[in-house]
Amino acid sequence: MKKKIALFMAGLMLLSPLTLQAQEKKSVLPEGDYMCKIDKGYKYRDCKVEVKDGKTMLIIPEGLISIEATLFEVEDSKTKVFAEAKLTDERSFGCFHCNAQCAAKPETCACTELPKEASSECMAQSVNFVLDKKGSTWKGKLPFKMYNNIYKDRKAVGWEAKAMILDVMIKKKK
Repeated sequence: MKKKIALFMAGLMLLSPLTLQAQEKKSVLPEGDYMCKIDKGYKYRDCKVEVKDGKTMLIIPEGLISIEATLFEVEDSKTKVFAEAKLTDERSFGCFHCNAQCAAKPETCACTELPKEASSECMAQSVNFVLDKKGSTWKGKLPFKMYNNIYKDRKAVGWEAKAMILDVMIKKKK
């Protein structure tokens, strides 16, 4: 499984140079209101595609993770879009363990927050993915790293990042 994730992420890295020359390219995903879902266990939520400063943007404001992505047409394809994305949540899934109240006052809760370095690295991670049009739905696989504490004798002694693949689905709002 780790090898599959590494190969998938390496493939996305190869697409990144396309974005350098694609700033003015129009996306094949038209502007408008959409329904987006990140991972199969979650419901579709409102999202939108809009043009900002000449770039086509996908904005997913809520869900498992919230992202804002610049969309680029994949060369010679009318059914693929490359999304160069960043996390927009203040406290994104997989980057923090405790709710904001517990993080502010750790003595009030029984959870152990991730170290700040781990949360910062998690929030800065690249969340690029490719969307492929399948019928009326755009589908993609988003590589994501979830961060966890490492425990020894019931005490957090470090942290680790575990790679996972999240399914992304987007369809035009009716």
